[in-house]
Amino acid sequence: MIITAFAMDMWKPCILTPTTRILSTITIKPNVVAVLRSSRDILERLDLLAPDIVLTDMQSPDRDTIEDVRYLMSRRPCPIVMYAGARDSQSITKAIDAGVSAYVTDEIDPDDLQSVLDLASARFEQYKSMRDELQTARTALEQRKRLDRAKSILMRQHGLSEEDAHRALQQLAMNQRISISEAAGNVIAMSEALTGAKPVHKSSIK
Repeated sequence: MIITAFAMDMWKPCILTPTTRILSTITIKPNVVAVLRSSRDILERLDLLAPDIVLTDMQSPDRDTIEDVRYLMSRRPCPIVMYAGARDSQSITKAIDAGVSAYVTDEIDPDDLQSVLDLASARFEQYKSMRDELQTARTALEQRKRLDRAKSILMRQHGLSEEDAHRALQQLAMNQRISISEAAGNVIAMSEALTGAKPVHKSSIK
């Protein structure tokens, strides 16, 4: 696998490709900063190169390439453009599911490259925004469950109303200078420590 990093206009892309087709297009530019001919320690190398975008070029995305893309997206997410000859829906679907931002089956046109990079970046930002919103929603749900559980503990152990239990958590958070979610977590942890209860894991629920 050949990895080429270069700066072009506003972008600092990195090329991952097993062919030289894209290199013949890119290396005519004087701003190529690196050509790596091994995929060994690819994440570490990408960290050093710090590309804004990744391009791949192949006839058909094989299983190893798809896994490389998936691994890259899990460790160092960035826009990925895949130039490929395969036009079947299965190949395209696998690539997109792995994290490819733009799957291009046309020939590499230097005049269109900037537009392709811009498109891939825009799609990646949309994906990132949706991912962040989903994570925020999950975090909020977890915090809500933690807060409800802590209030339930205070209500049961101290005979408080739900409103008073909530105020007690707010006061605890203020006194300890932590968030109310952290205060709720402390209440739960203390209750479990005093009662000898252990957290119930999903895998143990039948």
